[in-house]
Amino acid sequence: DIVRKIIEYLNTIGALNHTGGIPTTMEETIEQWDMPNAWPPLQYIVVMSLDNLGIKDAQAIADKIADRWMETNFKTFIDKKVMYEKYNVREKGHAGESTGEYKMQEGFGWTNGIILEFLHKYRFTVNSMTWNITSK
Repeated sequence: DIVRKIIEYLNTIGALNHTGGIPTTMEETIEQWDMPNAWPPLQYIVVMSLDNLGIKDAQAIADKIADRWMETNFKTFIDKKVMYEKYNVREKGHAGESTGEYKMQEGFGWTNGIILEFLHKYRFTVNSMTWNITSK
């Protein structure tokens, strides 16, 4: 079954083992597209793909990824009052690593858009006093 193989692959390569999202690649390099960086469009594609399979195990993984992504984004927003273009998957709330190609971008459109989409899709609620995130 293809869904089982997809889930097994994600587990085997360790893509699901990071607290701050899904890394773009598992390769450790100095390039901005590699470990430990996670880019918002990839989070969206993985979450929506797993969710749209319509299989409970895949949807549970999608929920978990979306939850982790929301937490890392909101933690950054609470701590630093910014949203970044990419995040470090190893720790929630940490900006991605910049290789010097250009300065880390703040307030990035795709980050904001994907957060809004996940808030809508998963009916997350955010307590503005504590910034605790819960899903309904």
